[in-house]
Amino acid sequence: MSSSRATYLPLTEQTLSQEHLSLLQAYQSRSSWIWINEVAPYTAPNSPSGEQRGFRFTYLHNDPTKTPSNATIVLSVDNYFALYINGAIVHEADPRNDLFAAQAFSVPLEPPSNKIVFAVRAINGRLNTLDTENPAGLITALKINFQGSEASEVLVSGPDMKWVGESLLAPGWEETDFDDGSWQTAVVYPSAIANATWPPDRRRLPLTIAVGAKPNSIAGRGSDGNLQPGAWAGIVVGAALLLAALAVIATFFFTRRRYQPKKRESIASSSYVAYVSAPATIQTTPYPLSPIHQEQVTSFTPGPEVVEQGDHPPAYMGSENATGSALSTSGRSSEQQPPGSQYQVHRASAHKSSTSASGLTNR
Repeated sequence: MSSSRATYLPLTEQTLSQEHLSLLQAYQSRSSWIWINEVAPYTAPNSPSGEQRGFRFTYLHNDPTKTPSNATIVLSVDNYFALYINGAIVHEADPRNDLFAAQAFSVPLEPPSNKIVFAVRAINGRLNTLDTENPAGLITALKINFQGSEASEVLVSGPDMKWVGESLLAPGWEETDFDDGSWQTAVVYPSAIANATWPPDRRRLPLTIAVGAKPNSIAGRGSDGNLQPGAWAGIVVGAALLLAALAVIATFFFTRRRYQPKKRESIASSSYVAYVSAPATIQTTPYPLSPIHQEQVTSFTPGPEVVEQGDHPPAYMGSENATGSALSTSGRSSEQQPPGSQYQVHRASAHKSSTSASGLTNR
């Protein structure tokens, strides 16, 4: 179905003229209340509260000497309704409608006009939160005017008009070419039931009539502003995709937070290796030291100007340097660092001392 819809709106409100008197008299005296045949446990005139029913009446004109030019309809619904003529919206559903106050509408007919479909979406309102069923009904009368003629045809719900109804409304149900062959014929309420439920003395005729011009199209709407099933499916799919995206984002941040400590530990390890690794540009040449030099080196204690404070090496590194060889300086090198103390890296300003498995070298 197309996303655009034909509409007669907005309508112009006018005072009812003498030409509509015959229609008003037929509505008041001859029209009957109708509804679909509700299944058990509902019995006439009751219907489920808060539900809608669709009704269609198809007017067929086969006289080639007359061309229908205008349609006028008077109706009332318990509780309120939306009205379409040949698929174009004439009146939108309004819960403020008074079920005892009839409304009148008149619109021009577009050629070819030998088939005219009147469709009513009738809503049975809910009286209160505990209300599960209450009376529901539709009553109407219509008049067809003909081009170049003062003659007209008046029809009323009940004996003259074969309305059909359905509880489940398929997309496009109000359109002219919709197949309503499977819809049930509307039930005409007996006078005893109708008069007890909707007393004639409470029914009020309209004083004005809403007149429409040539229908036009509006885009982006379904029947009477309701979303089509495809639009609802699009909303559901969109919501599911949004929830999935939010779940992925949440999982990403949770995983990132969970593995953050290991990342910091790896950074600390790299910092330590950089401290104990010898620069690649320094060449070392071992040579023997005199006893005096040996004693000076062994007893050397670095001052604060040659001590660089650094982080403790990670526990899993033990006392290995960047190349994997064991560090063995003096007796102090095997001492355990007290908890919380900072790891110290010694640097000599002129010469750097290191030890290896073969002995002491100066570089």
